[in-house]
Amino acid sequence: MPRAQLEFNLPEEEEDFRHACNGEDYYGALHAVDEHLRSRLKYEPLSLDVGEALEKVRKYLREFIPEVFA
Repeated sequence: MPRAQLEFNLPEEEEDFRHACNGEDYYGALHAVDEHLRSRLKYEPLSLDVGEALEKVRKYLREFIPEVFA
């Protein structure tokens, strides 16, 4: 079975360590934001300007971090 091991030099790499430990939470937060935007676009009556703005934010999320939305 494949394995991976991450090593950090603490305390110098404390921030990188926290990011690695919290990656699943970050993934979940980005996915929740995307779902919130999708829901608003699909179910709420929005002005054209607001709808376009939300679409742009959603598109930016998906382009900036495509692996979250694969």
